[in-house]
Amino acid sequence: MTNRSKNNNRAVPTTILTIDRGAIDWERLRHSCYIARYKLPFYNRKTDKNYFARMHNWYKQEGNYPCYLHTHGPHLYVKYSNAGEVIDLLYEGQVLRAETIVVDNEAMLPWIMKLLTADFFQLDGRFVSNAKFFLWATADKDFVTGLEIELNHNWQENKDEFIVSDEATRLRRLRPIDFDYIQSWQQVYYGRFYPTPDMPVFKQLKRDQLTRDQLREGIYELYEGSRTNRANLIFHSTKSLHALRQTRSYLLSQFVTRFVAHLNELGLPFQQKRLPMQSMHSKSSAAMQERQLPLEQKPIYIIDDRLNATRQSDDFAAQYCAVANQAITDYDALFIVKSEADLQPGDWALRLQDYDGTEFEPDTGILKDRQDTKTDFSNRHPKVVKQTINVNSNSKKRKEDAQRQKARTWSEAEYLDYDVPTADDIKTRLEVCRNQLLLKDVVMFPQNVLARLPQIEMMADMIFLYQGALIYFDGQDLCFMSVANNLEAVVAFVQKHSGWDLHEDVLLPSIEQYYFNSQRDGAIADTLKRPFIIGRDFVWEIWEGNGRVLNEDVTIQERLEALEQVRLCKEFYPPHLDSPLFTAAQLRAYAEFLDKEVRQTTVSYVDLKAQYGKHIKDERGTILVKDGGFFNLLGISNAKKYREYLKECVGLPLESVREDHLFPVYKGIWYSPNSGHYVAGVKDTSNEEQERGHTLRRIVVHQGIKEPDKLKSLLAQSFFPLLEVNFIRYKNYTVRPFPFQLIDIWQKVSENNRVFSDV
Repeated sequence: MTNRSKNNNRAVPTTILTIDRGAIDWERLRHSCYIARYKLPFYNRKTDKNYFARMHNWYKQEGNYPCYLHTHGPHLYVKYSNAGEVIDLLYEGQVLRAETIVVDNEAMLPWIMKLLTADFFQLDGRFVSNAKFFLWATADKDFVTGLEIELNHNWQENKDEFIVSDEATRLRRLRPIDFDYIQSWQQVYYGRFYPTPDMPVFKQLKRDQLTRDQLREGIYELYEGSRTNRANLIFHSTKSLHALRQTRSYLLSQFVTRFVAHLNELGLPFQQKRLPMQSMHSKSSAAMQERQLPLEQKPIYIIDDRLNATRQSDDFAAQYCAVANQAITDYDALFIVKSEADLQPGDWALRLQDYDGTEFEPDTGILKDRQDTKTDFSNRHPKVVKQTINVNSNSKKRKEDAQRQKARTWSEAEYLDYDVPTADDIKTRLEVCRNQLLLKDVVMFPQNVLARLPQIEMMADMIFLYQGALIYFDGQDLCFMSVANNLEAVVAFVQKHSGWDLHEDVLLPSIEQYYFNSQRDGAIADTLKRPFIIGRDFVWEIWEGNGRVLNEDVTIQERLEALEQVRLCKEFYPPHLDSPLFTAAQLRAYAEFLDKEVRQTTVSYVDLKAQYGKHIKDERGTILVKDGGFFNLLGISNAKKYREYLKECVGLPLESVREDHLFPVYKGIWYSPNSGHYVAGVKDTSNEEQERGHTLRRIVVHQGIKEPDKLKSLLAQSFFPLLEVNFIRYKNYTVRPFPFQLIDIWQKVSENNRVFSDV
């Protein structure tokens, strides 16, 4: 199957690795992989939280071979090259004997893969190892940002997949003041080395390497951070070659390609799985419009509950109200200032606060000496439909500043000194708040909701079970039911309304599929948290996988390289004045412009367009002549026609990096009939700044039709339309049928209002 075909099918690369079990070359693997297992001292999970860091640090002092510390036992697995390298280990005077593990045992492959991952990261100079594995991304003075890699699997389910998952993580450089505390060995410390001048390498440091000299080179620790300073890596970028190489998609693509090649050399025939996916979403804007929340014209009362309400003028709430009404124009005076004392049950209240919640952290919080008033407000008004919005623009500024190399120190007074925002600043956030108020109103007052929610009639005869609660649609009303302390009633309800036995037909098939040991403690409780859709003819579960689909990074990289390649300026000159795209006079003026204005003798297409396209700028980007570039001479407003001219008339095939086929399933809803995987992308345009997303989910059929074509047709009628709403994920498809989000809202509202009675 080609990557692009007439019937809109795509073969999409993923972070899933598959293997042909029958083709494993066990003999070849044995020659390069000798595994020993050591039984480690017992540890108490509850009282010894630093056990794994301590044991990793102990082992790194004992040996240099790749290792994997497993919770079962606990055991330490070590990969040697041959039997002659194996030694017994000594831990606090106790001899730990090496036990040989048979490599050619399929059941051991998950453990072997853990060791081979450690081996790969330890050998490859771009990565951090050994206790955790990080793909190198960016660095500044105090922090390194990387992508933590974990290898999950479904091997015990008799399936042949290993799934690469990722999480953006930061490493913090220790300061001299921190040095006195590093001998505690409660953390794993990493050092920065330079095997080549342009390739920094991070390795876990041994005890004798934690020196003042090494501190000057750099000692790093894993930094958990906070919501104000967490690690982030955007998923993809077409801004530049440099930006591309610092994205999740690029790093994952590079890792998968190189890791698969490494495994193949060892005799393990892995390959990157490509899913054949088909577009499932509605392409009609009119149809999508019918699936949005109706604009209910209920007044929204603005309640001023800011910390500095007495410091600023008393009319802040009134000014904010005027700006809010200016931003939302479909109804006059939608927002109205109201005092908290005048709130009535059923009112919609938009509570103004001037913090984002992290400022109250006891150690680092800028407002650590104050109290968060949000919970008290909720307790005072359990029957008011309420939503909170942060009006302090300094919250965003402070988060952005925390990411800089030299972050400024904010005082409480500076933080609480802000202006009333503009209508443009808050329009989107107000629309989101309005949607949330309506949804909260629906779950608090769930009677006669048929006209209030699009697609809700599709919920008839279906039960949605998730996070220990269920929701169903009964005629005109939504009904919620908690499973906690109510399992017997829930079992009876599911049997009555669907005909399926909750244990035998829903939970046990899921447990058998996801747990190697079906008797695992807590399996039922864990399974009740997963998303199920139960109908009279089917039982579906949404598997919340952590694999991703990837874009065509190789093609994007090649195009960026061509766009950024430095060329002689004369290569951009017209070879002749005959062109179907521009007139001879335009081309003559363009050539004269290059002669007169371009200051470089060599220039890339990117720099030529940036400095001399629309405006004339200097190397720093400062505009020297507004609208004075060659775009005006050629009569164009953007570079598309200019690139076409360079390709057809000059012989420079410079292609765009923003074409849809380079991001095959990032736009719309896509489904793989063969495997049941689906991806919910964006509705209109691919967002470069999106950090998370593109996650694969899988529809698992426990009961009902499993034949691919028939199942696809049924899902098109009863599943995917419930994703085609944009009030959960603002102006985009939701990633799960929206009734599951209603369960989330119901539980949060119930918890905030201290109302736990079942409907």
